[in-house]
Amino acid sequence: SLHNNPLLDYSVNYAADADPSDNELVFSFKGLTGGYPGVFSILPYYEKVKEYSYLESRDVWEYKLDINKLELEQFVRHTWEIKDTHFDYFFFTENCSYHLLTLLDAASERFDLSDEFISNVIPADTVRVLNEAGLIEEAVFRPSSLSRMEAMQDEMSESQIQAAKSRVSQPIDLDQFDDPEAAQVLELAYRYTRYLATKQKDQSNDLAKTTLGLLSERSKLNSEAVFLPHPTPRTRDDQGHRSHRHQISLGHDEENFVEYGLRMSYHDWLDNLAGYISGARLEIIHGKLRYLTQQERFQIQEFRAIDIASLSPRNTFFKPLSWFVSTGLKRPAPITDELLPYLNAGPGLSYGEKGHLVSALWSTELGADSDIEKGYFLNSGPRAVWLYQQDGWSMSIEHTHAFDIGGAEFKHRQTKFGVSAKLGRSWQIRAEGQYDVYRSGASNPQEHRTSGQLSIMRYF
Repeated sequence: SLHNNPLLDYSVNYAADADPSDNELVFSFKGLTGGYPGVFSILPYYEKVKEYSYLESRDVWEYKLDINKLELEQFVRHTWEIKDTHFDYFFFTENCSYHLLTLLDAASERFDLSDEFISNVIPADTVRVLNEAGLIEEAVFRPSSLSRMEAMQDEMSESQIQAAKSRVSQPIDLDQFDDPEAAQVLELAYRYTRYLATKQKDQSNDLAKTTLGLLSERSKLNSEAVFLPHPTPRTRDDQGHRSHRHQISLGHDEENFVEYGLRMSYHDWLDNLAGYISGARLEIIHGKLRYLTQQERFQIQEFRAIDIASLSPRNTFFKPLSWFVSTGLKRPAPITDELLPYLNAGPGLSYGEKGHLVSALWSTELGADSDIEKGYFLNSGPRAVWLYQQDGWSMSIEHTHAFDIGGAEFKHRQTKFGVSAKLGRSWQIRAEGQYDVYRSGASNPQEHRTSGQLSIMRYF
């Protein structure tokens, strides 16, 4: 750092130069296929912190690297050399993390960091490579504005929280609180007004007056700190489980089976939680090969190209929408002899605290196959998810009730249960069960199907 305050330093950024008019679908497609130019930029570090902390509500880990003055100077020279150059941006491979590693590689002959990656590149993995090379001297956590507000609310009563929200829009009587409690109300209200101003780019006089009023009221109370220092997570992002995963399972689904699974990235609801976000799931390229012991044959059981879910809990100040999307190939319970393409997605609402998370979602699924009635099925219905996630173990229960909309008639209801336990940073044991009730075709009777499996996971 060139200053006592690192926020005044300059930062190097590599990102896709996306067209602002592109919608999320176009953005995703171009990001996956190299449709955007990736460009380097140099800007004040406080600008990036503001973008992450306020606009995107993302926590930041800062890592101090063990590099000498000559290597730093070469890093700066190489960055200056290529700052007007662009590369095709690929979300999974040649992304922001990968190209920042190539800058370090050019700074010294002792670095060969980017060669560690032959497939996808995930930010946490790049930090792991730096750590394994002995280059990380220190790590500092910089919480986002959203994280700070959540930590503040953990120290306040519900009446204080409601008072803080009300104070943002109108004056309120704080006599019901003692001075430290009133100070907490005002500080939370102030932080929320600044969050709104940045998030909504609202620079109106009303919001500015509210901010000044809150500061004025707070200055009249005891000036001592009324909140504990923001806690640093016990586990950094790069200290969580690795991104790739092997899976070996023994189970029964009408007959005994042995199954091997390979997931290229990243995290699901039952994976070890430490270092990851509760309620989030992101799985890319996840395949399962099953051996049926009675029939003595192998079959591709499932291939998930993308399986993403964001179950963000709502609270007094923030009302995020939960959502999920999954696509790939699978064998639905009514027709397990067919491996068919599907797309499943939907919105919902989530609520939770202290490790518990409950979500009410609406699921819509489309599948296609020439061997089923009308060549496709389309169903929709409610989906409920309950999660309990801790650092050492996790549990999930899901129930989906699908109603036929078009195509083949399945009349499908499904309940899934899972529990996992951590065996170490790189190992996990997991038990899962599934119960399906379905009717394939209007003239067929209702059928039941129960399956279960015990799995051992290794992360690498």
